Amino acid sequence: MNTKLSRLTMAILVGLFPILANAATDDDKPADAKIEVITVSGDFLSQNLQQTPASVAVINENLMQQRNAQHLEDVLNTTANINFSSGASRARFFQIRGIGERSEFVDSVNPSVGITIDGIDYSGIGTVATLFDIEQVEIFRGPQGTRFGANAMAGMVNLKGTEADGQQSGKVQLSYGNYNSQQIAAAHGAQISEGLYYRAAVQKLSGDGFIDNRFLNRDDTNDVDEFGGRLNLSWQVNELWKLDFAAHYFDLDNGYDAFSLDNNRQTLSDQPGFDQQRTRAFAVNSSYTGFVSADMHVNLSHNNSDLAYGYDEDWTHTDFHPWEYSSFDHYFRDHQNDTLDVRFTGKDDSPSHWVFGVYRQEKDVDLTRNSVFGFAPLFDSELRTNNTAVYGQRDWALNERITLTTGLRVEAYTANYADSLTTTEKIDETMWGGKLNLAYQVTDLTMVYGSFSRGYKAGGVNGEAIAKALVDGQDTTADFLQKRTTFEPEILHSLELGIKGSSDDNRLMLRFSAFYSDRKDIQLKGFATEEVTGAGDAPIFVGYIENAASGSNYGLETELTYQASDSLQLFASLGWLKTEVDNFIAQDGTNMDGREQAHAPQYQYHIGLQYDINQHWFVHINAEGKDDFYFSMSHNTQSKSVNLVNLSLSYQQDEWDVTIWGRNVFDRDYAVRGFRFGNDPRDGYETHTYTQLGEPARFGATMRYHF
Repeated sequence: MNTKLSRLTMAILVGLFPILANAATDDDKPADAKIEVITVSGDFLSQNLQQTPASVAVINENLMQQRNAQHLEDVLNTTANINFSSGASRARFFQIRGIGERSEFVDSVNPSVGITIDGIDYSGIGTVATLFDIEQVEIFRGPQGTRFGANAMAGMVNLKGTEADGQQSGKVQLSYGNYNSQQIAAAHGAQISEGLYYRAAVQKLSGDGFIDNRFLNRDDTNDVDEFGGRLNLSWQVNELWKLDFAAHYFDLDNGYDAFSLDNNRQTLSDQPGFDQQRTRAFAVNSSYTGFVSADMHVNLSHNNSDLAYGYDEDWTHTDFHPWEYSSFDHYFRDHQNDTLDVRFTGKDDSPSHWVFGVYRQEKDVDLTRNSVFGFAPLFDSELRTNNTAVYGQRDWALNERITLTTGLRVEAYTANYADSLTTTEKIDETMWGGKLNLAYQVTDLTMVYGSFSRGYKAGGVNGEAIAKALVDGQDTTADFLQKRTTFEPEILHSLELGIKGSSDDNRLMLRFSAFYSDRKDIQLKGFATEEVTGAGDAPIFVGYIENAASGSNYGLETELTYQASDSLQLFASLGWLKTEVDNFIAQDGTNMDGREQAHAPQYQYHIGLQYDINQHWFVHINAEGKDDFYFSMSHNTQSKSVNLVNLSLSYQQDEWDVTIWGRNVFDRDYAVRGFRFGNDPRDGYETHTYTQLGEPARFGATMRYHF
């Protein structure tokens, strides 16, 4: 494992020390720091982050603006023990504490990490997680079995948009960067009438991407072309009843041309791929406080998303192959998700707060796969799933400083699968999760807590494996896949200890957690490979999920903010993670017993500072990095460790502000997805590692006008 920082990165970090040594002189120390109070809203109750007895990371709007972050993937490296995988134009899949999916091809995945935007479920389809007019991103680490159930075994990411609070405010944002990246966006909120408020935001993102297609002589085959609109309404009907409404429309038409036989940013594909999503979604939230002992909350949401994803499977053109063939693989999905959550909560002034609710989710996913190479040129499947849950949680105030929280969720899950090869499968499962949490408020500024939680994820069907086994009959690969047509639920037990506190003068804030998680029946993604006669022995790949016996994930998370002076704020986020999988053998016979899990770097860090030069000029410097990690559980190829430096300089004057920004300013190459197979006819399809690279050095300027 390579843990050394690059010399340039180290030079910047060492350069910070003289600033730190002189920043907090006796004359410059503030009597009371400017560190803001952060409220977390993604759980049952809104709470002060420092008083939330769980490991939660919050990314605020200020940090997003300093990095010119336009998508969730642009900020995830700032938090401990969270990673993401690409394999498309944007990151769609995320891993928390080493747990989470990495891709979706033929078979629909059950997400380990849930995503919500304005209370609407986007789990597994997070390509639309753009950040304009998002007030903050909340990352809940560890099982969220009581609150979110089967979609949040590893954790939850909640994007909280700017509220419709009746304040007359708006903003316009223009951004331009290298690779012809452009953003134009606007948001506005105001009062419509007495008790009725709105907030609307729209944005358009575009850019050429970072790929040069040498065959087509184009530099935009991996481009970004995205439109997004969000509307929030808040209506205080009367003193007892409030209605909130959210509506989303996203239209993404991105290119996908990311893999090269030479592992660089120069491709040879003659049929560049695409990554598209059109989403129409809404949510209605009703809150009624007229009952004597409880308040009632009803959340109804609907998400209809059409997704299209495809790529040039051979990565080249017809003339490149001695036997002249060309192949592509395209996936078209109609994804519909309807949820209803009815919840009763005890009055806020109750000595022991309680929650009781019922939940219903109906999700339909229809797939059409069109491929000119592989086991089937056209393949259709339908998956209908239903989740019905009953849940409850109660806080027990044992005394003025100690609170015990108990939570339980019981969830019934059914899935009906059918495909164009007349295959049908039905799954019927009952799962449960919950938590036991003890919090001790040591002082008004310091809290310690310990929790035990249980999370779960539903089982499923390996439709691609079934199809391959049916088509090829009793050959070796088919026999292997016939034993893996379905897979069982996964269970996660997690123990967490933590401390949160701040100094008396509020200059220093610290959050620390240590955790140990035990995974049972781990759902692991594998690929079976087979050579195709008549195509130069080129391999094809069949994905499947199977259960390993067990595994463990444990580690530490620390977040620190220090207001060194009126003009200087320091911050750091550090994560350490150790993972292991037991009793798992890949399809090629490789014994993975005792190996680290995929996309689980052993360390991550984010450190930096913001320095206020004066009341108009501000400098932001930060460095981030992560350890190497395995790309997959089907091979032992690893990424390289990476260290990146980001800079920004901002000027603010009245309603205007301008930020000059740079990300990955030293242009480090790093991988966000990796595969290992043979795909190059020049050497007879010898096995190689192929990687998709993250963004190169990015520079640009952003102007905002607030009114």
